[in-house]
Amino acid sequence: MAETNDQTKIPMTEKDVVQKVQTLRGQVNGSREQVSQQAQTDEEKYHALLAYIQEGYYEVDLTGNLTSFNRAMCDIFGYSADEMLGMNYRQFTSADVAQEIYHIFNQVYRTGEPAQTLGWEIRRKDDTTRYVEVSVLLRRDATGEPVGFQGVLRDVTRYQQAQDQYEQILDALERRNTQLQT
Repeated sequence: MAETNDQTKIPMTEKDVVQKVQTLRGQVNGSREQVSQQAQTDEEKYHALLAYIQEGYYEVDLTGNLTSFNRAMCDIFGYSADEMLGMNYRQFTSADVAQEIYHIFNQVYRTGEPAQTLGWEIRRKDDTTRYVEVSVLLRRDATGEPVGFQGVLRDVTRYQQAQDQYEQILDALERRNTQLQT
């Protein structure tokens, strides 16, 4: 069946078909360019946001090696970006915490469900201790295969220290109250 011109319902010539195809290609290419420009703009906004938030953003591969992170992660851990790239979470934690992290990441891997944890103890480069709250989300490639994890890490050291002091005060009051009763 011959191609027809929509407006006149007369058969289209080969030249008309070629022009229509070229017009459609131009529209498709224009749309692709708009999508590409929008994606680039979105990517720039994403990177700007990550650069200025105070929470640490991280991405790790399936074995727990850092593949991407923001400036706040470097500030929290006390390492330069060059030093942190490729480091494994086990380098920041005790063996017990590393085991807990492994179990949580493994659960996220198996279920695909995100997780949020409180109060992991980490060691900074200067060997001081910090407490962090961490979210964990499974990262997948374009085919849906798991490739790693990502999340946000917040330094909650001040809150943990305040909680510890509060508990010490309560313990001291309880001991004093016990002594007064005897």
